Amino acid sequence: MRWLTGLIALFALAACGSGGDVVSLKIENDWIRIDVTPADGAFNLNDKRTFASLKRVHLAADVVTSAGERLDTTLGRTMSCRVDEDPARVLVTCDGTTGAGFAAQLSLAVPKDRAGLVRLGASFTNATAAPITVRRFYSFRTAASEGGSVLLGNDAKTVRVLQNGSDEILDFYVAAYPGDTPLTDRDQIGIAGVSTYSNGSAIAHDLTAGASLLVGVLDLDWAVPQIAFAGSPQAKPIGMATPMTELWAEARFGGDVPVAPGAQVSLGTTLLVLGAATPFDALETYADEVAAARGVTLPPAPLSGWDSWYVGSATTDLSEAGIATSAAGLADRFGPYGLASMELDEGWQDEWGDWNARATFPSGMAATAAAIKAQGLTPELWIAPVAAKESSQLYRDHPDWFVAKDDYGRFLVPADTHGLDLGRPETLALVQELGARVQGWGYDAVKMDFVYYALLGQYAPAVGRTRTSLYREIVGAFRDALGPGVYLTNISQAYLNYGLAHGFRLGLDDWPCWEGGDCTGDHPNNGGIQAQGIKPQVRMAARRYWMNGRIFWNHQDQIFFRDLTLDEARAWVSVAGLSGGMVSLGEDPAALTDEQVDAYRRILPLTGSTARPLDLFTREFPEQWAVSTGPGTAVVGLFNWGRNVDLSRNPSVERADGEPVTHDVDLAALGLDATASYLAYELWTDTLLGPVSGSLTLEVPPHAGRVVRLVPRTTNPTYVGTNRHILMGPGFVTNPGYTVATGTFAAEVLTTPGFAHVIVLAVPAGATATAATLDGTPVTMTPASGAVRVSFTGADAASHVLSVAFAQ
Repeated sequence: MRWLTGLIALFALAACGSGGDVVSLKIENDWIRIDVTPADGAFNLNDKRTFASLKRVHLAADVVTSAGERLDTTLGRTMSCRVDEDPARVLVTCDGTTGAGFAAQLSLAVPKDRAGLVRLGASFTNATAAPITVRRFYSFRTAASEGGSVLLGNDAKTVRVLQNGSDEILDFYVAAYPGDTPLTDRDQIGIAGVSTYSNGSAIAHDLTAGASLLVGVLDLDWAVPQIAFAGSPQAKPIGMATPMTELWAEARFGGDVPVAPGAQVSLGTTLLVLGAATPFDALETYADEVAAARGVTLPPAPLSGWDSWYVGSATTDLSEAGIATSAAGLADRFGPYGLASMELDEGWQDEWGDWNARATFPSGMAATAAAIKAQGLTPELWIAPVAAKESSQLYRDHPDWFVAKDDYGRFLVPADTHGLDLGRPETLALVQELGARVQGWGYDAVKMDFVYYALLGQYAPAVGRTRTSLYREIVGAFRDALGPGVYLTNISQAYLNYGLAHGFRLGLDDWPCWEGGDCTGDHPNNGGIQAQGIKPQVRMAARRYWMNGRIFWNHQDQIFFRDLTLDEARAWVSVAGLSGGMVSLGEDPAALTDEQVDAYRRILPLTGSTARPLDLFTREFPEQWAVSTGPGTAVVGLFNWGRNVDLSRNPSVERADGEPVTHDVDLAALGLDATASYLAYELWTDTLLGPVSGSLTLEVPPHAGRVVRLVPRTTNPTYVGTNRHILMGPGFVTNPGYTVATGTFAAEVLTTPGFAHVIVLAVPAGATATAATLDGTPVTMTPASGAVRVSFTGADAASHVLSVAFAQ
């Protein structure tokens, strides 16, 4: 990497001693160029690989005066800048002032060992003798109205912006919209429409130029940062290109807050990712940086399990006997395959707020946890520790402990249910006691729900103490009380759970409906923002895929079979398995058919390997998913969700249901050698597809999925696939290889007791399989055109040596 160190030092010397006369301060390497203009209080940023650029980026605040709200900014005001350089990074720090009296500090850190990364820090200090009232701060702002621009390609219309929830409250839906979408009114947010304000991070990707820009905040704890990319059909072209018109990173107080004299407000660290080879690399880089900043440590694999909420009358009337019966059924049908946990959802408790065992658990909750453990499963308990119903003893005794609902709370929270005031010491003590209580019962996993009820309250924000900071304090206290060995899953508010939860539910509850909405088809919002069903979960699994295994384990909710065809259920099971997050079975295990049981078994145990949704920016419901399974191999999921939306068009175009879809996937997009030849095996149809080169082409019928494993084609017998697990790779069939001298293929195979294993080998012309053994014992061998299938029933859960002899 080449750094213009001498040039940096020259400009730094001029900047430090020249008042407002310095023209520019430059940082440049092989990937990016940053030009700071101290006299203008702004900087420009260019991605040298794709020529993407940001112009006139600056800091600002919305200050409230007696005359109303006004923008208070560093723009047009002289800053004093200095440069520090060490072997790891170059750091530019600039100090300036704003018209309202803030001392503003901007820092730009460019790591030397990471391509295209910039870490931006910002803070504001009241340098006056009187309070300054503020509504929001901007750590990052460029706008056409201020001479700024965001350019990724030749036209904002070809840009797609992927969010991460929006407007703080709307976290359960992740939008993707064109780059020429106008900026929405931030003071008129709703819960059913698309906003240009994204929670914590957003990425803009140009479909034509291939350029991407990700802006994401790493470590701000007092607000949910709002990142807004926006454009305008009337945007003024720059040369031959039409840019986006706004890019903002703001932190809202949720009201007017006085900043006392001498008080400092930090906006944390904002990460900018430019020049990434793909938008997937940019998203995953941001997730890794969040994990590093937050000190994230995760369990080695996501939990797979079963959830009582969706199983008949158990939704509201659980019992000790019923759970014992279900635990035995789960252990019998899925335990040997790697099922990890069993969750008691709502219905075990006497009352919301009191959280004691109801009468149907006469032996108590500890006894039920012990019974689940006796079946080899991890007991998991659902609880809503900061919410209570008016009928609870807690609410009757302490109604003053609860926060008054705000406008959203009155709309979203049931009238008889209330959230505890997150700022009261009694709330902190209560959640600590509840965490210790659950841990004492022996539950090794907990699903924490409805904490956002307490967020939807009327809080008086103050510097250093907002509802966001209070939320993180409460969740952290509950987690700590559970103890380090308990797996904590939370629901809703992704950014707020960075560094706190081990698992995170991605969106709304799942439901056994293909399009989403009401299973009877009466719901008017099928597939829409508020839909609950298979395809909405696919959309959320795709749009938050990059978090999985990095920030937390994504919880993709339930696996269903009822009210779905077998092909539909297998398609959803396939996405759940390939995308690598947590899943639960939402069915009575005793009611499942053998085919349904087999489908769920195919993704157990969960490995945490995370597939990329290759058409993330071009399909509303992505249909091409790929994950590497070792050097030169990949597993690809290809789907036909029926009705879909082509996001590559602007305006987008809907595809009708009912027709087959032919996929043509470039092997290079899978990280494979597009000039080489590969063998392909499809899991669900048990089909050897034959040699593949350049691209994988496969037709998929409506409402179905196909899972294909690709391996390099050789002149020797080659392992291609197995029916045991969706990934078909290491851990299930390990170290496969052919020894020419002996004419023998060998591999280590992990067997599952009672499962009818099939191992598929591709056989080149002229070779004939003569015998197959497992640890020396003969097993069944079935030759086919260009292949041989070796089959046997597993006797135990252990690794065995498979050997197949060939004659040339």
